[in-house]
Amino acid sequence: MMNINNIKKYTTNISWLLLEKIIRLLVGFFVNIWMARYLGPADFGILTFAQAIIGVFIAFVTLGLGPIITRDLLLKKYSQDYLFGTSFVMQFISAILLILTIYFYVFFNQCKENTLILIISFSYIFQIMSMLDSYFQAKLLNKYVAISNGFAFLISSLAKIFLIIYNYELIFFAYIAILESFIIASMYLYFYLKFDSIKRWKYNSKIARSLLNDSWPLMPHKISMVIIANIDMLMISKMMDNYSVGIYAMAYKIYLILIFLASILTKVLFPLLVKNTNNMKMQNTKFIKFYRLMGIVSIFIIIIYFFVGQDILKIAFGEQYRKSIVVLNILMISVFFSFINAVCDQWYVINNYTKSFLFRTVVGAFINIVLNYFLIAQYGINGAAYATIITMIYISYFSNFINQKSSKNLHLLNQAFFSIKSKNA
Repeated sequence: MMNINNIKKYTTNISWLLLEKIIRLLVGFFVNIWMARYLGPADFGILTFAQAIIGVFIAFVTLGLGPIITRDLLLKKYSQDYLFGTSFVMQFISAILLILTIYFYVFFNQCKENTLILIISFSYIFQIMSMLDSYFQAKLLNKYVAISNGFAFLISSLAKIFLIIYNYELIFFAYIAILESFIIASMYLYFYLKFDSIKRWKYNSKIARSLLNDSWPLMPHKISMVIIANIDMLMISKMMDNYSVGIYAMAYKIYLILIFLASILTKVLFPLLVKNTNNMKMQNTKFIKFYRLMGIVSIFIIIIYFFVGQDILKIAFGEQYRKSIVVLNILMISVFFSFINAVCDQWYVINNYTKSFLFRTVVGAFINIVLNYFLIAQYGINGAAYATIITMIYISYFSNFINQKSSKNLHLLNQAFFSIKSKNA
């Protein structure tokens, strides 16, 4: 049972993260729409395409270490100083190698999209400090994450407004990604130094091998999830045009904003889920309740959107993005499955079923690519939205039919939503 102090800690963490996401929702909603209308669907599509490419490769920088670092901190598997020192060295080397690879590619394949990709790729250097998110998460100090992300987002939003007002060209919007990453990294480090010191960080090759052994399935998992999130825009760009990418991207960005609560709840409740992992009955009960909570929250978001949200968006989008509303209406169906999948991810990580974790998302990415190929050809940008729905249904539910290990999670899902009990649950 949780005592009063623990309840206050979790409530405080949720409140800070929720405040940050509300600011991001309100400010980001208007700034992104303003920016998209300023750039126009074609240039907005090019910028989104570049961001999507960078997003696909970010997993090679972080190496999938985030959840592993959080878990090992909570379980005190390794010294914190060795854990962060080793992780920093590993990710720094990865970032440098990836930036150099992108540089040489762009050098021999110069175009507007590739130039933007190269510029944004320098944010990889600062993405390394995102590992400190695990420290704040494990210590229930998520308010510092919220403050850092919120402040960086506000500064980057002001920068975008400045560029819009003074009629800057597309390329300058790419530099904002570097600015935002730099501010987040600086603030993470500032707050970390209030509690600990980086002078004690040390590299250990044995710990590095152990971290890679646990995290390597999470890296292709991360890549697969990013592919699922971005391949639709990449394929629209190749199969249609940048204008269509811009139309679809506007809808998808709003969709991502609407599922913000999933990341908040999973981040805050992760330490609670890790506790008492040896007590299987208690852990199962917690996951069943978590699934139900996420289901209720997601349905509430869908209802609010269809009753109020889409009418507001019709006015905000303007005539040039009118088709984005149709795409978003389709994407909203997958909100429920996105929330459920957020819990599924935590279940696989906590139980260390990394191979099953990897397999489900790799298959999901393959399904998404195939569906996009056929559905975009048949239905255009709406087809990409249909592909997202089908893929999320597979990943969140049907992927749990893979093997005996994953079937344990299937029992929890059935018990949470269909009251189907099992002796194995």
